[in-house]
Amino acid sequence: MREHIKNIKHILDTYERLLSAVALFIGFIIDSLTLRRIDLLFENSVLITYLLVAGVCIIVLNFRKARIVDDSVRSWVMAVVPFVMQIAFGALFSGFVVFYFRSASFSANFLFILFLFGMLVGNEVFRPYYERLVFHVSIFFFALLSYCLVASVVAVSLFIFVLSIFSRDNVRKSLPRIAQSITAIVAVVMFAYLTNIIPPIPLSLKESIIAHAATRSGEAYALSVEPESFFERLYPIKTFHQSAGESVYLWVSVFAPTNLKTAIVHEWQQRQKGKWVTMSRITFPISGGRSEGFRGYSVKESVAEGEWRVSVETERGQVIGRVRFDIIDVPVRPQLLSVTR
Repeated sequence: MREHIKNIKHILDTYERLLSAVALFIGFIIDSLTLRRIDLLFENSVLITYLLVAGVCIIVLNFRKARIVDDSVRSWVMAVVPFVMQIAFGALFSGFVVFYFRSASFSANFLFILFLFGMLVGNEVFRPYYERLVFHVSIFFFALLSYCLVASVVAVSLFIFVLSIFSRDNVRKSLPRIAQSITAIVAVVMFAYLTNIIPPIPLSLKESIIAHAATRSGEAYALSVEPESFFERLYPIKTFHQSAGESVYLWVSVFAPTNLKTAIVHEWQQRQKGKWVTMSRITFPISGGRSEGFRGYSVKESVAEGEWRVSVETERGQVIGRVRFDIIDVPVRPQLLSVTR
């Protein structure tokens, strides 16, 4: 048994960085391919499993520090559990990067998304700290906060209570610093939330189309759009060729989870003298549950030639996504295609 433990420790010590990098890369690819909707049972089960694994690892490590287990088990714990915890936290932040990136306009929420990505990539740097209780609980709490903003304080309080059952003295000694760390994290996250740095997950902009006309027939929308080449479809800024008296339509598909009823805003902005100036704000309600997303459109009349964008936002101003396009006046409207969504 001790020989097996010794071999495992040797393998982990020798190939630690390679194994961590491979596990991180594979986990991120798997999350990108499998995590789709935050309101589905599978996705929530995956994230909750990661949280449980990380929580159990923290308890086991501090259970070891209480010196209740014998030397052979302690050696096994020292070899395996910190590595498992690292993988669990890496998987959590990988999942959060996927969900927040899909639910946000990168240009509007890049600070928070980059921070999450930094937590993901920097997981390797955290390795030396994975045996410190305050660090354990701080990272665990931030993961809880990223997953369930409202219930996170209650959840981490229950977790600390359970942890104290296994390692009372260590928790009691570290509790003041844990409280300071949690307070600081809450303050920073609440500031980020109130200043719209945190994107409005689980809302996400699935598709947007700039059209010359839009009508609804039953559950379908008929859109008149300009034909695009393969490379034009890849270019993020679209071009709208406008003839005299024409209106511009923005059709969007916004994902919202089941039972969520809220409202979204289309804020039409034109770039004037280097600044984006709001020309109009159009609000309409949405309800969730469709895997294809909620669909709807807004229309802007008498649109001047130039650079435009529409911010798709929540009522409190959180940006779900942005649509950029240039309007060019032309004498004759181009030939259009009819598409159905």
